[in-house]
Amino acid sequence: MALPGRDKTFAFENCRDVLAKLEREISRFRMASNHDQIDDMKDIAFNASVTAWHLCDWVFHDLTPTQRESLQVHDLKEMQTQAHKCRPLYLCEQVANASKHWQVTRRHDPDVAIVVTATPH
Repeated sequence: MALPGRDKTFAFENCRDVLAKLEREISRFRMASNHDQIDDMKDIAFNASVTAWHLCDWVFHDLTPTQRESLQVHDLKEMQTQAHKCRPLYLCEQVANASKHWQVTRRHDPDVAIVVTATPH
């Protein structure tokens, strides 16, 4: 049986669905703290950063015209500019784009470095 949802979105319908997905990913990351699960932690961190950054798209498209006007965001680029004011979202954009596209080619920030470490228990 097919699940309801927007076309080609794995049955996600709105930004609240995507936010719930991000919350599940953060919970999974916290539970995967064993050094034997390093690959799982990398996968979950990748998914969480991509989901967090793409929430901008979902939130923008879920906003009503009145909400867009009150927030002064008239297109997705303006929404992303507003999101950059939130440092964690800004970092998620850098990580999401580097992870997804092999490198950051747009809005590359040389001052952002992501370091992967593991501490055995």
